[in-house]
Amino acid sequence: MGTLLPLHLPAGTTNVLLHPYLLPTAAVLLATLFLLRRFLFPRPNLPPGPPGVPIFGNLLQIRPTDNAYKDFIRRVRAEYGPIFTIRLGNRTTVVVSSAELAHEALIQKGPSCSSRPRDGLAKKLFSCNKFTVNSATYGPIWRALRRNMVSEMLAPSRTREFKSTRMRAMDRLVARLRSEADQNDGAVLVLKNARFAVFSVLLYMCFGVEMEEEEVFRVEELLKRVIFVTEPRPDDFVPLLRPLFRKQQREAESVRRAQLEMLLPIINKRQEFLKKAGKGVSPTAYVDTLFDLTVEGRPGSRTDDELVTLCAEFLNGGTDTTACGLEWAIARLIMDPAAQDRLAAEVQSVTGGRPVEDADVERLEYVNAFVKELLRRHPPVHFTVTHMVSEPMKLAGYDIPVGTAIDFYTAAIAEDPVVWDSPEKFMPERFMGGGKDVDMTGVKNIKMMPFGVGRRICPGLAMGTLHMNLLLARMVQEFEWAQCPGSEKVDLGEKYAFTVIMKEPLKAVIRPRMASVNGEKFSCSGMAVMVDLSLTTLASFLLLLSTTVFMVLQRLSHRRQPRHPPGPAGWPVVGNLLQIARAGRPFMDTVKELHRLYGPIFTLRMGSRTLVVVCSARLAHEALIQKGQSFASRPREYPTKSVFSCNKFTVNSALYGPVWRSLRRNLVSEMLSPSRVKEFRPVRNRSLDQLVDRLRREAAGNPDSLVSVLANARFTVFCILLSMCFGLDLPGSDIVRVDDVLKRVLFAIEPRLDDFMPLLRPFFAARRREAMKVRREQLAVILPMVQKRRQIHAEKSSFLSPEKRNVVAYVDTLFELQVEGRKEAPNDEQLVTLCSEFVNGGTDTTAAAVEWAVIHLVADQKLQEKVAEDVFKATDGGKRAVVEEDVEKMDYLNAFVKEVLRKHPPTYFLLTHAVTEAATLGGYDIPADVSVEFYSPAVSEDPKLWRSPEKFMPERFLGEEGADMTGVKELKMMPFGAGRRICPGLSLGTLHISLLVARMVQEFQWMPPPGCNEVDMAEKYAFTVVAKNPLRAVIKPRRGGADFGLVMARESMG
Repeated sequence: MGTLLPLHLPAGTTNVLLHPYLLPTAAVLLATLFLLRRFLFPRPNLPPGPPGVPIFGNLLQIRPTDNAYKDFIRRVRAEYGPIFTIRLGNRTTVVVSSAELAHEALIQKGPSCSSRPRDGLAKKLFSCNKFTVNSATYGPIWRALRRNMVSEMLAPSRTREFKSTRMRAMDRLVARLRSEADQNDGAVLVLKNARFAVFSVLLYMCFGVEMEEEEVFRVEELLKRVIFVTEPRPDDFVPLLRPLFRKQQREAESVRRAQLEMLLPIINKRQEFLKKAGKGVSPTAYVDTLFDLTVEGRPGSRTDDELVTLCAEFLNGGTDTTACGLEWAIARLIMDPAAQDRLAAEVQSVTGGRPVEDADVERLEYVNAFVKELLRRHPPVHFTVTHMVSEPMKLAGYDIPVGTAIDFYTAAIAEDPVVWDSPEKFMPERFMGGGKDVDMTGVKNIKMMPFGVGRRICPGLAMGTLHMNLLLARMVQEFEWAQCPGSEKVDLGEKYAFTVIMKEPLKAVIRPRMASVNGEKFSCSGMAVMVDLSLTTLASFLLLLSTTVFMVLQRLSHRRQPRHPPGPAGWPVVGNLLQIARAGRPFMDTVKELHRLYGPIFTLRMGSRTLVVVCSARLAHEALIQKGQSFASRPREYPTKSVFSCNKFTVNSALYGPVWRSLRRNLVSEMLSPSRVKEFRPVRNRSLDQLVDRLRREAAGNPDSLVSVLANARFTVFCILLSMCFGLDLPGSDIVRVDDVLKRVLFAIEPRLDDFMPLLRPFFAARRREAMKVRREQLAVILPMVQKRRQIHAEKSSFLSPEKRNVVAYVDTLFELQVEGRKEAPNDEQLVTLCSEFVNGGTDTTAAAVEWAVIHLVADQKLQEKVAEDVFKATDGGKRAVVEEDVEKMDYLNAFVKEVLRKHPPTYFLLTHAVTEAATLGGYDIPADVSVEFYSPAVSEDPKLWRSPEKFMPERFLGEEGADMTGVKELKMMPFGAGRRICPGLSLGTLHISLLVARMVQEFQWMPPPGCNEVDMAEKYAFTVVAKNPLRAVIKPRRGGADFGLVMARESMG
């Protein structure tokens, strides 16, 4: 034993302590004070309860189990009845466990019982001293915070604004479940996936941004840590113990710092976005409502700490409660297959097979009943958030003093045989018929209270039940849920982990329910394939043929098939071709549905061709950038296209190898380098002047001053590229002839059904003859220009001006081109092919983008004025026509053009890639020669990459949301492709779009036609993606002074 230290007292103290009357006097004084206290302050008539020990009360009687507090309360309730008192350290708590008493306290005497007790140290830190909806003391702060949350975020109109967010989250949930099942023999973890889906929805509602999956996980994991470090500790009830819990408090402070460091940048980014975007941003995120929130008693705007606290409460409050409910739901469905079938049948009946959505929920009677029974039998928590009495009250005849904490034991109410018939049974039917009117708010009477009742009822009740109904319906709509093979029956044991979850996390086996695909007319490989063959006449023949061939192949081939990405089942030989061709809708619509069903990568078998479709930025980057060499070739060509490409002798169609490298190197270095592009500046300026003149004349020719946007833009771009290609000044009639034949070339090489099924070629003999006729016309029209330029090139003709004599046309670079692996220079047919590729490659893509740009300018006049302001600022107030050097200075114009290309990429699909060697992508095997399609809208419309991708917002490219269109660092959009086969004309194309838009806005104000209330944004595929109804707009001169009537008069005089 250690030595006792001597106690040093001041001189004389010992004599005082030893005085013979001191101790008796002190004892009498203490006894008097005790009796006086009992007389003046009589002990309240509290409900009975178990005796405790000094200082700790009943705290030491709570055994450390998974459900420690609940088990203790059940034992005490069995002895003391529906209301009793326990003492947890320095806190007196009354526990209520009957519906009648809960209604008396929370409804009839609500104002007296609506406050919250003091927080423990950790919880106080994370609540900013009780500055949350849940923890705030009953009063003005609570009213302000709750009013804001309910009116600004949880009102039905606000909830509806996030419908698309919920749909995207459910689609991602289905894809995640499919992917996980593929990797685990069909097995998936329910709680983890459900929690991620709910958290993603709330994250977007809170911050207005959709994050990468990894970032979502990071935020989710951190907020889980917040929950655990704020769980009650013994020192919260016995402050004397705080020195023993310093380590836990330091950990809590560390987590708080991490929380601030993670969430504050997201909040600040949103605040900056709102400042730039101005008012009217929709939908409104929760954090938006907090920036200028005024709270009585807390002057000024909200601090960073308060913003983080309120956002964290919003996220955590609705995530675990909903997710754990879904886990219990799936467990119950696995145990009762008949209930699962009934639920699935109801969803199918209401939706007709389309994905379930918000509006369906109120018609899903059995789903609603199932969810209510779930909340009764498995409430998210055993106890409501603790209440505190703010003024003396009576309850069941007992005195409840001010400051007393009250816990409401919800499970006892939900299991009460007085309230429910056979409460131990799980029977959704109890909520159907006469029982469907059970009021979960408890206003009339209390039968269950999974969200609490009274003034402090959870404000997210309606949204929480909506999320649970929706997710459950979608999960059952998509999959059959079964128990994992070899496992015992589902274990309904529970444990407490912030909410009441299954003791053993549920792992289930899933099988897809929805295997069929509804299709229509389709466009394949980025080309609008409009199949007009009468399939009925071929169906019997193909079915017989495919069955026969399949049987033969089954006998002959026993080789292991590669593990392709998933996809819809098809017929032998024809694959999915007839499913898609008979549908009668664009191929992209089918791809959207398959993306939803099978995830970001899936397989289609189109006759003799296996097609892998990629619908994800991450997978596109993996294929085109990280594994670019393996995915850089082109598939074999159809016979007709092979004729027009001279057996793949073009930059776009050549196989990845020496021929492609030679052709591309020549095109880029000789024509598309910045120095070469500058040489054709006079051509562009002249063409822009002619465009302005044509628009003026066309407007003057009709009373409404209407002009056709696409036709004029296309002709302008075509003239520029024609001049760059041949270096000739052609009369208008020749230009029209060349344009007409090259358009016909595009239609002649569109894929046909026999390109996928060679056995059908006899049925398409007439089509092939028609294509060969177009090829002869192409040669007849283009060859004379090639030969004329060859003569000029050889003679350096003196009749050309010095300016034109020094300009190198594209065809000049081809006459003596040395192509690796080919001894001779390109022949006449190859020259025609390469020149046609040059002119066609940049015409329609640019013109379509210009039309979409003008459509948005017409639809949004304020947007148009922003572009005009940018243009006029760069051109000295519009005193001179815009030139190329001005474009670099126009930040808003450049952002506008990028947003046009993001929202309206020229094609739905990149040119088809082919795998040069066996590769893997997304964990799947991709054999050599498989065709790979990249669906570009899935990237540019991905809410994980873009904030509100459905909106047209050029401002996104002025901040941190910009994107590198080459995709080297990351892929966020790919209007020109990415990787080795990226379009070499990217820079030239964007220059032409920017120049045309700038000049058109500089010269004219663009307005909708008379009587047009809303500009039509519908689209169709015509080699590129154009407006379904070509835009005709009204124009009004901005500069130059002359109106169209004067132009008309001058022309008539001329």
